[in-house]
Amino acid sequence: MSAIAYRKEIDGLRTVAVLSVVFYHANFNIAGANLLPGGFIGVDVFFVISGYLISLIILKGLHQNSFTFKDFYERRARRILPVLFTVILVSLPFAWIALLPQAMIEYCEQIFYSIFFSSNIHFWLQDSYWATDSSLKPFLHTWSLAVEEQFYLITPIILIVLHKYPKHMLAFVIAIGVASLAFAQWASTTHPELSFFLLPSRMWELLAGTMLAVMEYQRGRTTPPKRFTYMPSLGLLMIVASFFLFNKDTHHPSLLTLIPVVGTMLIIWFANPTDFSTRILSTSVFVSIGLISYGIYMWHFPIFAFSNIVLAEQLLAPIKLGLIAAVIGISALSYVFIEKPFRTTSIISAKTAMFVGTIVLIPLTVFLYNGMENGYKHRVPALLNAATELEYIPNTTWFETTASRTGSIILAGDSHLQIIAPTVRKMALASGFDYASTNMPGCQLLVGTDRLNQKTLEAKQKCTIELQNTRMAFIRSAPPSYVVLGGRLPLILEESRFNNQEGADEGDFLDFIQNPERSLATKAERNAFIAQQYQITVDQILAQGHTVVLLYPIPEVGWHVPNQLQEIIGYSAMNVSEKIQKNPVTTSYAVFKDRTQSSYALLDAIQGDNIIRIYPEKLFCNSKNSGRCITHTTDVAFYRDEHHLSDAGAKLLATMIFDEIAKSR
Repeated sequence: MSAIAYRKEIDGLRTVAVLSVVFYHANFNIAGANLLPGGFIGVDVFFVISGYLISLIILKGLHQNSFTFKDFYERRARRILPVLFTVILVSLPFAWIALLPQAMIEYCEQIFYSIFFSSNIHFWLQDSYWATDSSLKPFLHTWSLAVEEQFYLITPIILIVLHKYPKHMLAFVIAIGVASLAFAQWASTTHPELSFFLLPSRMWELLAGTMLAVMEYQRGRTTPPKRFTYMPSLGLLMIVASFFLFNKDTHHPSLLTLIPVVGTMLIIWFANPTDFSTRILSTSVFVSIGLISYGIYMWHFPIFAFSNIVLAEQLLAPIKLGLIAAVIGISALSYVFIEKPFRTTSIISAKTAMFVGTIVLIPLTVFLYNGMENGYKHRVPALLNAATELEYIPNTTWFETTASRTGSIILAGDSHLQIIAPTVRKMALASGFDYASTNMPGCQLLVGTDRLNQKTLEAKQKCTIELQNTRMAFIRSAPPSYVVLGGRLPLILEESRFNNQEGADEGDFLDFIQNPERSLATKAERNAFIAQQYQITVDQILAQGHTVVLLYPIPEVGWHVPNQLQEIIGYSAMNVSEKIQKNPVTTSYAVFKDRTQSSYALLDAIQGDNIIRIYPEKLFCNSKNSGRCITHTTDVAFYRDEHHLSDAGAKLLATMIFDEIAKSR
C-alpha cells in the first residue's frame, strides 16, 4: 500500500474538529444555551479529511499496482479496532456498576452494533441525536465511525472502476456527491434522523475529500498563486463560524453544511507556509492533539456519559474541564501503548493482531448477547427491575382462552394500556376470557379526532382519524366484550406533560387534539371537543352490545422511578429497605387531584348503561401514605419510568379491573 506525504496542518485540522465535538458534548452552558451550539460540525470536518486521505491512499496504490483489499482493510482494522475494543473493555465495569437493567440492555445493543459498524442504523431507529437522554448513551458517537466504515466498503470498488476511465473520474465523483447532497437537503427536512445518521446523506461530505484526492492524483497539488494564499484562513473561519451558526435545530446535513465542508476543502487544497492559519495548524500543540484525535473522540463520549449518569446535576463546569483533561491524558496513553503498536506490523504482526482481536471479540459478543436479553438484572435489587423489556402484544389479534369461557375483553387506549396489556392478557386467559387489544402509543381511542403538532400542524402518523376509524371498526366486529377504554387523559386535556411541583418536570407537550373538519383555536374549544368525542366513542361501543370499562387516570410521577430509586439506594445492595423507608419516592395527592380535575369531570359526565368505572388512584394514592401517591414498596416498584406502570403495578391494576368486572356480572 502506497504511503502519502505527511501534512502537519491536517493533523492540526483534526484538533479543531475533535475539540469542537468534545466541547459540544461537554455542554458548557451560558444562559441555558450550549457555549458551542454547532460543535457537532467537527464530525463533518472529519468526514472530509477521511474521504481525502483514504481516497488518495487508494489512488496511489492503484497507480503503483500495489493496492490490495487485504492490505487496505488490515490497515483500517489496525487503525480503528484496537482503541474501540479498549474503550469498550474499560467501560464494561462502569456499566456493570452504574446502569439499570434497561439501560444495560441498550448499552449492550450500542456496543454490539458498533463493533459490526452498523450503529448509525441502530441509532437512526432510536431517538434523535439531540434527544434529552442521548448524553446518557455511552457509544452514541460510534455512529460516525459506522458511516466511515460503510464508506470504506464501497469506495475502493468505485475508485477501482473509475481508475480505468481517468477522464471521467472527477466528473463521476462530483455527480455522486451532488446526488448525495440533494438527498441530504431533502431528507433533512422530511426525515431528519435518517439524514443525520445514514451514509446516503453523508456520503457527499466524504466525497468532497475524494474529489480533492482525485484532483491531486491527476493534476498534483502545488503552492497556490499569491492571490489564493489566504484561502486556508478563509476555510478555517468558515469552520469556526459554523460552530456558532449551527445548532440542533439547523437542517443538517444540507446545503448549509457546505459552509464547513467547503471550509475544510479550502484548507486541505490551499494550505501553504505563508498562510497564517496553516502555520497555526502546523504548530506542535495542534499537531500533537491531532495525532491523538481518534483516541480523544473514542474516549470522550463514554467518559462524559458515565459521568452524567453518576453525577447528574453535580457535573459542574470545573468537573467537566477536569474530564476533558483526563480524556486528553488517557488518549495520549492509548496512542502510545495501543494505537502505535497495533499500527506497526514490525511490533504486532497480522497473526498476533488477529489472535488478540478474536480472543476479545468472542467473549465480548457472548457478553453482549446475554446482556441484550435482560440487562443482567440480577446485578441490582429486585426493586430496581421495574423497567424491563416489554412483551409485545399484537393489536387486533384474538387470543382464545383454554379455560371455561366466560366472556372476552378488549384493551383500547394509548401506551398506558399497552404497558399493562401483557398482564391483562395473561390474567384474562387464565380467568376464562378471550383477549384482544387495539392500543397505540400516544393515541387514545377518540373517534373523529386527529393529533397534530402544535407548530407544524402536521398529523401524528400514528394518531389520525383514519387510524381511529380502523380501531373502532375492529371493536364493532368483535363479539360482545368488556372494552377497557382509557389512557393518559390529563396529557391531552391540559396540553402539558407532568410537573409534580417537587422538582420533576417532564417538559413541554408539542401536540394537541384537533377536529379534522374545523380548527379549534383555544384549549377550551379543544377540551369541549374531546369531551364530545369521548361520549360519542363510548356510545358507539355500547351500541355494539359491549360493556365499557372506563379507566380513570393512572397517577403520573414526573420522576423516572427506577432511576430515582437507584439514586436513593446508591450502588450497594445493602440496607435497601432501610434506605427506601427513610426516603420513599412519592408525589403529592393534592397535585394529582388538581392535575386530573378536568379528566375526572369529563369521565364522570360520560353517560350510558353498562359502564364500569375503575379508579387507579385507589391503589396508589392517599391510603398507605396520607396525602401522597406511592410508587413502590420496599420490595417492588410500581412504575417503569415517569408515568408507565411496571409489571408489578400492572398486576395491581389488572386485578382491580377483573375484580370490578366480576362485581358487575
